[in-house]
Amino acid sequence: MPVSVRLPVPRLVLAFAAGILLWIHIWTPLSAWLYALLYGVGLLAWIRLKGRWPEWTRSLPLLLWLVTAGYHIGQTRDERLQPQHYSQYAGTPGTLILRLIEPASEKPNSFQTVCRVEAMVTEKGNKALGGRLMVYLEKDSISAGLAYGDRILLENRYDAVRPPGNPGQFNYRRFLKLRNIHHSTYRASGDWLLTGINQGSPLIQFSLGLRSRALDVFSQSGLPDRELAVISALFLGYREYLTEDLQREFAGAGAMHILCVSGLHVGVIFLVLKSLFSFLGNKPAARVARTGIVLLFIWLYAAVTGFSPSVMRAATMFSFMASGQLFRRRTTVYSTLSASALVLLVVNPYMISHVGFQLSYLAVFSIVTLQPFLEGLIRIRHGLVRKAWSLVTVSVAAQLATGPLALHYFNQFPNYFLLTNLLVIPLASLILYSAMLCLACSAWQPLAAISGAVLHALLRALNAVVGFVEGLPFSTWSDVYVSLPQTLLVFAVILGFGCYFLLGNRQAMIWALAGGFCLAAVTGGRRISNHAHAGFIVYDLNGASLADFCAGGVLVSLGCQEGVDNDLVKNQAGPFRMKMNFRGQHAGILQEPDVENLDAGLLKKGPLILFHNRRLVLAGAGKPPRFPDRDADYLLVSGNPATDPDDWLRNAAPHKVIVDGSNNRWQTRRWVEACQARGIRHWVVRERGAYMHRISDR
Repeated sequence: MPVSVRLPVPRLVLAFAAGILLWIHIWTPLSAWLYALLYGVGLLAWIRLKGRWPEWTRSLPLLLWLVTAGYHIGQTRDERLQPQHYSQYAGTPGTLILRLIEPASEKPNSFQTVCRVEAMVTEKGNKALGGRLMVYLEKDSISAGLAYGDRILLENRYDAVRPPGNPGQFNYRRFLKLRNIHHSTYRASGDWLLTGINQGSPLIQFSLGLRSRALDVFSQSGLPDRELAVISALFLGYREYLTEDLQREFAGAGAMHILCVSGLHVGVIFLVLKSLFSFLGNKPAARVARTGIVLLFIWLYAAVTGFSPSVMRAATMFSFMASGQLFRRRTTVYSTLSASALVLLVVNPYMISHVGFQLSYLAVFSIVTLQPFLEGLIRIRHGLVRKAWSLVTVSVAAQLATGPLALHYFNQFPNYFLLTNLLVIPLASLILYSAMLCLACSAWQPLAAISGAVLHALLRALNAVVGFVEGLPFSTWSDVYVSLPQTLLVFAVILGFGCYFLLGNRQAMIWALAGGFCLAAVTGGRRISNHAHAGFIVYDLNGASLADFCAGGVLVSLGCQEGVDNDLVKNQAGPFRMKMNFRGQHAGILQEPDVENLDAGLLKKGPLILFHNRRLVLAGAGKPPRFPDRDADYLLVSGNPATDPDDWLRNAAPHKVIVDGSNNRWQTRRWVEACQARGIRHWVVRERGAYMHRISDR
């Protein structure tokens, strides 16, 4: 029996994906000689094991090959390792020629775009380069008119993407790194030049043009802002119109997946296209033509929606299904799903890190595996009730697989997801049909008006349903911290119980119970550790002050008015607070003369803060007081104090100075120079990130 038969496609894909994940986590390049050695060892092992060892060992060499291949392709796709990457010429005087590879998006203070560096102009001539660069441009009429494919010129100057400054904060640096973006730059008006040349991909330009025309059709149909934002995201994958409140509402109701173009959308379009071109007949030539047309439109739709991971997965899987039907070949859903994943990972191995990619494949795998079993638990004959029960089982199966991962990534869970899916999925399907009808009838005004009114009514009903569910009591289980080990243990428990109930494997039940015991131990241990934690943290915030003092699960926050009340600032501090599971939170202003919280062991008298036998002095305006009885453990510099640093350093005699992010660069430099002159240790959060201190630390 050939090896390919013994090794089904899912196992091959898992081995290949394991190699990619290994590369992503260690980022250690290997030499060509080492790769040749690994491939050679795999070949020799296959020759030696063939026919001489137990059958289960014969797949090991191929799995080794695939793990090596996954690691290898991950390394080759890292553009930073290429000799022509622009970072290899950092500091070289010259002008970069960049091409926009995505449309510019408007941010609060700038326009953001991703550019590909094509060349650098120097005194010696042009040097061909490569690599991606994140560019922020000051808002003006020129930057507002930028389009995909435009070429711009700017000086060869940029900064490495900064790592997260606060513990638990979203790692934007890693996010961009997995998209081959390692540097960014901001340019004011006049510091860059638009060449007037546009050389983007004709296919992408065509698809972006289609999306723009579709957005115009929806906009001209009289849809209000909320409905226009929903249909733009739901049908076209265009999320620029979505407000934070609208996203929070859909997320709280458990309907956020509707706004992410995925298999549901591609499936509806696939069925519509098959029906439209069914008149071609079933002759071989007609089947080839119909399949080609359907696949062309599916991939065109994928291009219009921006090639998101979920759309790519669905489009690739439907392409395999359509091709199999064309050649009269039957394959399992697992093989089709795995083959589509393998193709996508070969094209872009870093796609495995995309949350949408992970959730999409987990959801489909779980639905295919668990939904028939769940649906068979209750036999229902009535057609409408049977369809509702089928939808319930699909939702449960999908949530069993995606719920733990969603909790890990987003720290919340929609409690009424069953109610939401029962109402929202049928509405979303009708909206997709209505949106296609609206676009098809846009040239005929009477039909366009009717289809636009229908679409408006459906979208209004969708928003009403989402708002109703999100407004129910306890609609969302939020601020839940689930670590990666906990997530993996939850999956182990689900997998163990699944193997027991589906396959009757009693040993799987033992593994499931063992996983549940480990999960309880890890969760309990973390809670005990958090309750015993005592310490303080000074957060890395831009233009604001915030320090948390925590002991016994009680949190006291001291900061400037912006640091205590600003939602954005709270979001930056929120991940650490959520991880530590603080049960009580009390806020105070640094400038307040007195703050006392006996539960946390904190007392503030003027500029002096006493916390668990630690003395912190707050450097402020005015003449610094004297502390003759004892030196300060820490001096916290906040709010650009208009005083001489030497006076504070002499009177407080601190062991360490912390300069937070509310100080401007000039004041920060003054304090750093004063500390260096006196040999005092210092910590600048703007440069080194948040400062954390445990009571046991010194």
